[in-house]
Amino acid sequence: MRRLSLFLSLPIILTACGQGNKKASSQETKEATVAVAPVPEAGFVSELDNMSNCESATYDEKRDVLYVSLQGGAEPGDGTIAKVSTEGELIDASFVKGLNDPKGVAVHGDKLYVADVTNLVEVDLSTGEKTLHSGGKAEYLSDVTVTDAGELYVSEMHQSAVYVLKDGSMVEWLRTPELENPNGVLAVGDDLYVGAWGKYADKNPLGAKQGDLLKVNMATQKISHVTKGDFGHLDGVQRFGDSHFLTSNWITGDISRVSATTGKADKILTVEQSVGDILYLPSKKLLVLPVGNINKLKFYKVK
Repeated sequence: MRRLSLFLSLPIILTACGQGNKKASSQETKEATVAVAPVPEAGFVSELDNMSNCESATYDEKRDVLYVSLQGGAEPGDGTIAKVSTEGELIDASFVKGLNDPKGVAVHGDKLYVADVTNLVEVDLSTGEKTLHSGGKAEYLSDVTVTDAGELYVSEMHQSAVYVLKDGSMVEWLRTPELENPNGVLAVGDDLYVGAWGKYADKNPLGAKQGDLLKVNMATQKISHVTKGDFGHLDGVQRFGDSHFLTSNWITGDISRVSATTGKADKILTVEQSVGDILYLPSKKLLVLPVGNINKLKFYKVK
C-alpha cells in the first residue's frame, strides 16, 4: 500500500514541479520583457521658424510656457530669450533682451537663469529685472541645472569644469579632464548627470573626440560612466521615465534613449546638425528640439 500510494502521488509531484517551472519561466519572461523596453517613437508635431541660432529650451510649470535661448548673430548684445507656448506658438521673441551668446536656461521659482558666455544672468520673471552673476575665470559657460535644494550648477566646456552659484558669484566646483569637457548638465537627486562633448584642450570643440554620458556624485565628486566610451558630442540631457535619459548629439543630430543602469543607447530620432539643449515634458509627452544652424524650434510627441 505504501509503495502504491507513493506511486500514485508521483504524477502529482511531477505536475506540481512542472507548474512551478512554468511559473518560474513565466516570471523570467516577464522580467526580460520589462528589461527590454520597446524603443519609443517620436512623431513630428510642428516647428517654429526664425528662431535665431536657438540653443536651449526650459519649461516654466507655473506659467505653462517655454523659454528658449536665441544666440542671435555675432554682435554683442543681440542674444535674446523667447517665450513660446507648449503648443508651439511664439508669444514673445524678445522676452529678455541684451544678452551676448545665451545658451543653457533653467527656471527656479520666479527666476530664470541663463548661461551667457562668462556670466550667469538671473531674470526676475515677475519684473523682468536682470542680475549678473560673475563667472570669475569662466570662459565658456554652457548649461544650467538646479538641484532639489535650489543649488545652481553650470557647465564650462573649454575648461572641462563645473561651476556653482555661491553668494552671487560663480565658483569653480570641479575641474578635471575626466569631465570630458561638459556640455549638458542635469541634477537628479544626489547626482549630476553630464552630457560630455568630448575631450579637447585648444578651445576647438569641433576637433574633439566623442564624449559620454557621465554621472557625478555631488557629495563625493566621484565620476562614473553611464555610456561606455565614445558615445557622441553630447549637448542636451533629459530624464525619460525612472530608468532612462534622452540625449542629443550636436554633430549627428541624433536623439537617443539611454539606460541609466546599463548605458545601452537606442536612437529614436535624427534631425539636422546643431540640435542643442533639448527639453522633454513627460506630462505632455512633448519633446522640444532647438536646432540652431537652421534657426528652428521643433516639436515632437513621444510614444
